[in-house]
Formats: sequence, structure tokens, C-alpha cells
Amino acid sequence: MLPDVVVTDIAMPVVNGLEAARRLRRERPVLGVVFITVHAEPQMVAQAMALGACSYVLKSDAGDDLAPAVLAASRGEPFVSRSLSSALLSSGTQQRAR
Repeated sequence: MLPDVVVTDIAMPVVNGLEAARRLRRERPVLGVVFITVHAEPQMVAQAMALGACSYVLKSDAGDDLAPAVLAASRGEPFVSRSLSSALLSSGTQQRAR
């Protein structure tokens, strides 16, 4: 049985999470992807979301946001940590933030 959702960090040895997600999605386009990371830069969020509907959770927000992020990813919906939402909206990133 194949997973519906994968949770990955962005900074990993050998293959970073963005490339890993890209490869996994090539094989299985419906796979939900949740990035859990310390990277709060809008350009990093944009790179992750450019892979398709993904969830992006800051490690500092994981206690509150990880479960809703996994649920959103399983439905093919984007999710962004609450602490990033206002910064992304003000920077012009066109992703739906929760």
C-alpha cells in the first residue's frame, strides 16, 4: 500500500526535501506533501508551493499546525503555517494560507 501523504524536511543530506518531493510527485502526482522546516523565507515557501498543492509548516508551529497540514495535504489543498500567513500575503505570494 502506498502512502497518501509524505512529511519531509527541506534541509536533508544527499537530496533536499524539495527535490525529493519533485521526484516523488513525478512517480505519484496525487501524493500529498508536507514540508516541516525552519525556513521561513517567502521565496522558500514559494519554491515548495510551486511543486503543487503542498503544506508548509514551520517547526516552531508544528504543535498546532502539523495535523491540519497533513489533513489538507491528504485532500490536495495547500496549507501554510499561521505565523507565515500574514508575511506571505503582504509579500504577494498567491497561495491560500490557513
